[in-house]
Amino acid sequence: MKKLNTILVFILFAVLALVCGANHEPWADEAQSWIIARDASVGEIVWDISRYEGTFPLWFLTIKLFINLGLQYEYFFIIPIIISCIGLLVFLKGVEAPKFVKVLLPFTYYVLYQYTIIARSYSFLFLALSLWAIYYKERMNKKFAYVLTLIFISTISMHGMVISGMLGILYIIELIKEKKTKQSLLSIICLVLAWGVEIIILIPRADLYMNINMIHTLKDAVLAIVSVIFSGITWYEQLYIGTGIILFAILALMLIKLKRLDAIITIVCLSFFMALVRLLQHHLGIIALFLMFSIIVNYDELKSKYKHFEKLFIITLIIYISFTGISIINDFNGNYSGAKQMAIYIEENDIDEEEIYRFGYVQVALLPYFEGNLFANTSKTIYEWKESNKDFFDYVNYDPNADRSGSYAPKYILLECNERNDVIKSINQEVIDSGLYELEYQAVGKQFYKCTYSDIEAFNLYKLK
Repeated sequence: MKKLNTILVFILFAVLALVCGANHEPWADEAQSWIIARDASVGEIVWDISRYEGTFPLWFLTIKLFINLGLQYEYFFIIPIIISCIGLLVFLKGVEAPKFVKVLLPFTYYVLYQYTIIARSYSFLFLALSLWAIYYKERMNKKFAYVLTLIFISTISMHGMVISGMLGILYIIELIKEKKTKQSLLSIICLVLAWGVEIIILIPRADLYMNINMIHTLKDAVLAIVSVIFSGITWYEQLYIGTGIILFAILALMLIKLKRLDAIITIVCLSFFMALVRLLQHHLGIIALFLMFSIIVNYDELKSKYKHFEKLFIITLIIYISFTGISIINDFNGNYSGAKQMAIYIEENDIDEEEIYRFGYVQVALLPYFEGNLFANTSKTIYEWKESNKDFFDYVNYDPNADRSGSYAPKYILLECNERNDVIKSINQEVIDSGLYELEYQAVGKQFYKCTYSDIEAFNLYKLK
């Protein structure tokens, strides 16, 4: 790829990301990461919080570095953009791929929007997989570089640990089969030791709250993924998104026919892990990106064996670029989260922080807009995924005449508002039915996903009558 084309792609990507990032309203998961980095020490992050979050400390420590350098929350979007831009440079300069792939792939939905505009640990994925694509074919000659890449992938998230684990186990088998060398032995030791350290850091606490789904077969995993993809959207949105999924499935079948065990085993294990432990729509991009890079490293063989492979790949990339465009337009036309709007209302109306009660996790989205803790009924800003917090929604019926050690009625209650969630709807209805509260303010937000939205992050502020 010519130097001028590389520069143009990089500039266009960076400008789009900066403009969209500046307009984006962070949601609860983004805010939780910022609050952890802001309010916890390095020791707490490494040895305690990571065990509840299920995420290696890399992301939190990266944010903490920027906070210590003076970065304010309103510029949080800069961090994932910097990471993605580094990944883009590595991809454009180092990965062997056709010109159209290098031009189109950076602007696809998961690369530009979901893992760059939205600030989460998955922002490292594009960079990590670009490095993997560079060293994959030379892994037997550049052992340490490949091992370091696998270790890097494992530090991104639990999903990264699955990818690293599957690829690493297959690589260790290759090294064992190879003529034994000191370099091979050291590579195996380094990889296993790194995994060991990560496992020690991420050993779950005894009181960790986990919602495990019962998945027994590949069919169960596929059905769980399909349910997440297509739930709550219209038929024409299902058709549009389904077209992209079908094209990806065809490309995956081509890899299967090539007997690329590393890609097949990793994708199957990722699917099981997501369906079993935690599966939201934005997690599906991990499978999608890994599949894209698996296609890139096997590109020449796929092209020579399948006549229409290249056309299918181009169409798939274009569809996912269209998802980027729709999501960016939606993000400009509406709030991704209602948190910023609600925070502004609370600040402008001088509502006393000691008078607001929260019930639920997503209210953490407001906390970065304030220096300390906004809520009177929680002692910590960081939401901890403990068994003791899992019933946070099951609050008492408030009685203003009761003593303050029991059913005390606070002046304000901040609740999540989500028309798609029956539990949340019923909780809001309970507050209204109590006759004690009236709705003072509502801040609406929708989490845009491809050509639709995946969830609602809105807030209702109730005031005691």
